[in-house]
Amino acid sequence: MILADKIIELRKKNGWSQEDLAEKLDVSRQSISKWEGAQSIPDMNKILKLSEVFSVSTDYLLKDEIELDIPGEAPKVDTDSSFKEVPVSMEEANAFLAHKNQSASQIALGVLLCILSPTLLIALATLQESARIPLSEGKAVGIGVLFLFLLAGVGVALFIKSSIEGDRFHYMEKELLNTAYGVNGMVQEKKSRFQGTYISQMILGIFLCIIAVSPIFISMIIFGEDDFHTALSVPFLLLFVAVGVFLIVKTNIIWDSMNMLLE
Repeated sequence: MILADKIIELRKKNGWSQEDLAEKLDVSRQSISKWEGAQSIPDMNKILKLSEVFSVSTDYLLKDEIELDIPGEAPKVDTDSSFKEVPVSMEEANAFLAHKNQSASQIALGVLLCILSPTLLIALATLQESARIPLSEGKAVGIGVLFLFLLAGVGVALFIKSSIEGDRFHYMEKELLNTAYGVNGMVQEKKSRFQGTYISQMILGIFLCIIAVSPIFISMIIFGEDDFHTALSVPFLLLFVAVGVFLIVKTNIIWDSMNMLLE
């Protein structure tokens, strides 16, 4: 019995769906479908995980001549229902990547706006408390809260817009894809061109998140333990985090969309 059949037999013996097994192995359902369809072979780390999850030896999984001693008849495998490929044309793949590029900017901007939403409230409250602006506490808080809801509202609207526009592509995240001839080559080329941008923006985004606390420390170095300047540095901290997360989210959405078509 080959590895693909053994995975199917052991999975069904345990009463698991492909989604259940994928969750236990921390892989996509598409990967499980490809393993069971003998379209790809799990790497050694995944073989070890399969051995642990199914409580069998790696020798049993890897050596076709070794059979598992299971009382009774082995479960009948319905290979037609185990996996079903959804065809993806070149036009559909390009439309999906174009949507993900647009969606990446929308979602990343929405996250940025949500992170920045409390900045004006913090700044106005700090300035009002120290009598630096001619506003009452109520007005300062009111303006700040209005700004918070405005930015958060725009951010949520961007999330909803992106989700609605991407409804037609939701099947790609759930089904095993059978890409048309030339799609893999096209995606690989785009991925190779984007790789430099992906690495640089990920590094910059992580760097900005790490140094986000620097405004607070700089304030403490220059002004000492001054509550006013320390509180006023918090909006700058949020700005660093917002820009860093923007870069990370946008880059990862684009990168993951290409990997999805290549799985």
